[in-house]
Amino acid sequence: MMPSGLTLDMYLVILSLVAGVPLVLAASLSLPLSLSPRRILSPFFAWAPLPALLTVWLVPPDVVVEAPWFFMGGRMGLDSSGRVFLTLSAVVWLLAGFSASGQGLLGFLRPRFSAFYLTAMAGNFGLILAQELLGFYLFFALMSFAVYGLVIYDRHPGSRRAGRLYLVMVMLGEIAIFLALLLMSGEVVDLDGLAQSGWQNSLFLLMLFVGFGIKIGALPFHRWMIRVYREIPLPAAVALAGAMVNAGLLGWLRFLPLGQVAIPAAGLVLVTVGGLAALYGVVLGLRETRPAGILAGSSISQLGLMTIIFGVGISSPLAGGEALPVLLFFVVHHGLAKASLFLGLDALTRGRFCSFWWLVLFFIPALVLAGLPLSSGLAAKGALKGLLSALMPSWAGLAPFFLGLSSAATTLLMVHLLVRVREEVMAGRTPGQERRENLFPWPWISGVGLVIFAPWLWSVARSELLYSLALPGIIHGSWPILLGAFSYPVFARLRREQSPTRRQGRFWSELGPSCLTLLAVVRAWTDGLFRRVRRQWWTILRLAAQQLPGRERIFERWLTVGIAYTALCLLLLAVLGGA
Repeated sequence: MMPSGLTLDMYLVILSLVAGVPLVLAASLSLPLSLSPRRILSPFFAWAPLPALLTVWLVPPDVVVEAPWFFMGGRMGLDSSGRVFLTLSAVVWLLAGFSASGQGLLGFLRPRFSAFYLTAMAGNFGLILAQELLGFYLFFALMSFAVYGLVIYDRHPGSRRAGRLYLVMVMLGEIAIFLALLLMSGEVVDLDGLAQSGWQNSLFLLMLFVGFGIKIGALPFHRWMIRVYREIPLPAAVALAGAMVNAGLLGWLRFLPLGQVAIPAAGLVLVTVGGLAALYGVVLGLRETRPAGILAGSSISQLGLMTIIFGVGISSPLAGGEALPVLLFFVVHHGLAKASLFLGLDALTRGRFCSFWWLVLFFIPALVLAGLPLSSGLAAKGALKGLLSALMPSWAGLAPFFLGLSSAATTLLMVHLLVRVREEVMAGRTPGQERRENLFPWPWISGVGLVIFAPWLWSVARSELLYSLALPGIIHGSWPILLGAFSYPVFARLRREQSPTRRQGRFWSELGPSCLTLLAVVRAWTDGLFRRVRRQWWTILRLAAQQLPGRERIFERWLTVGIAYTALCLLLLAVLGGA
């Protein structure tokens, strides 16, 4: 129950504190240590998300206030969708903050990390509260560029390379979003007429897909996610994977509100792209050896499922009303599970908490992502199956098979993650991460507890959770888990047969081994002729890998950014000139 009787001025103060507290704390770190209160404020850095949690409780959904300080007098408020995003983000940032503080990363002794961390937090909270598209865009940019400082924090060569790629992708995304914003403000496009053919509408939708698709790692803009997840400090990865990537989905909701738009063609494209990402993300994760990279592949896959939900939602206003609660539940499910996995990875790979029972605790959110019975994963995928069957009749027969295959593939990926984490724990090393003093990992335990119990508080999930108690529900939820688990020995054997000298992380080097894995499975039932064909295919793929090893680096060149920026400016002039 929310308190009543507060005035608009009180609501203005409460809403201003959500993004204002992290910004003030970050600003205190910019002063010299002798003049700065940062030594006094340092214990409060981890508590910076607390005003956001209080706002969820204190501010009703119909309150919108004018904020003079809020980017040219913008408006702030908290609608029903924003309340879900803000609650999840505040919880994830709180867990990440205590994890970082326990390691000594968040405090006055680490001003550079703390400043970027708090600035990214302020941007994340601010874009959720923004009720105008300009304010949303500016806070989105603030968050995105602050993450760059977290990526290159340790200044290792790998971190710098990941930071360059991330920065270029962010700049391209910001240009695309800005162009879409100008098209809306110039009345070149109209939300009610987006379903009509026309190059202006197509350009607007393309810019939205590029701008926010980059943030969620949508195909083909997924490469930054794997590189950044491998290099960013793990407490920052908790906030990035559990909260900040959701800004891309919220951006789609702000520009294309579900229930108010009907774009069937664009919805079909998003469903197709999301389905490909749901499966290809697993392939990317299986090619990784570092646990953070494996989790990046999982994020690409899970965000692909959310892209499917959004694609279904924009097909018609009726579908949008049905898809919105499913999408919000999926966001919470994935955010909590992924944050718990990164918190567990941080605790396990730092050496002290590495017994069998800690590994079991780590595997709980992994199985939840795969769709374990009585978990939010099964409830989310059950709701998605019902959504596809009811609103897209052509998917009615395919949805159970596709979601079962996705669950089995995710289970295989999670088993691969557990094996890699155990190997690193046994080896006593964590590539790319410093070993620090350990405290009891209560943020991790709290995150796992939320993963287990939070779904029961959500009305959307209760029916699916109760269904999983019955025998048909147990069978439906268990066979993908068992299939994925028993497939791992086959995958491990095929992986050992591959060349260990092949570089991981490139598209062309991923394509070759993936094809070879498929060919190797069939090879036992074929004759010598097929083996010759296999060798020919490998020759073709090897030549392609030799000819195209540096194609991905084109996105890391500033010349690419300049050309793209110039082209988009010319395109913008042409659009506004013809309007």
